[in-house]
Amino acid sequence: MKLIAEDADSQPNGQIRFSIVNGDRDSEFAVDPVLGLVKVKKKLDRERVSGYSLLVQAVDSGIPAMSSTATVNIDISDVNDNSPVFTPANYTTVIQRGVILSSLLIYSLMQENKPVGSSILQLVVTDRDSFHNGPPFSFSILSGNEEEAFALDSDGILRSAVVFRHTESPEYVLCVQVQPCPLPASASFLSCWLLGPLVGFSLSSKST
Repeated sequence: MKLIAEDADSQPNGQIRFSIVNGDRDSEFAVDPVLGLVKVKKKLDRERVSGYSLLVQAVDSGIPAMSSTATVNIDISDVNDNSPVFTPANYTTVIQRGVILSSLLIYSLMQENKPVGSSILQLVVTDRDSFHNGPPFSFSILSGNEEEAFALDSDGILRSAVVFRHTESPEYVLCVQVQPCPLPASASFLSCWLLGPLVGFSLSSKST
């Protein structure tokens, strides 16, 4: 951004110098006193501060000097600089004969022999970016579901894709990915382990 000011006086009285006199509490901006170019000195984060209002001053070189001020409003655009985060960081669910026990909730829906499509667990995701760079999220199972025993819908609900039976004790290790839309974007990965009747979830995050 370039500040422009005019002075009808001849030189040297008409020579103008610029400065920031208010609104730059954390010294995040600088202005070239001669050229009037406003520059960013530090990395800005929209999730911390979405905009700035700087009071700038133009002072001529006369004796006594004369000055004028103006307000410069700066809006910070959002970029997709935050990965979505699974909340909470750990889930534990046990599939038993009559009930699912979860660290968050107790389900009475997912019993043995329940039909395909029954809900097992709701994955909860948050994103510090603005709405346009956050939800809706895209969920996918990257690996570990070769037997297609599970399905993950667009709302982050992990569902059964088969009928679970007590006589069966398969072992599953799933890797679940969530990405905000639109792409490209950062992603988080949820490592899931399912051992016999026990279903557990633990979190590890990466950026793409």
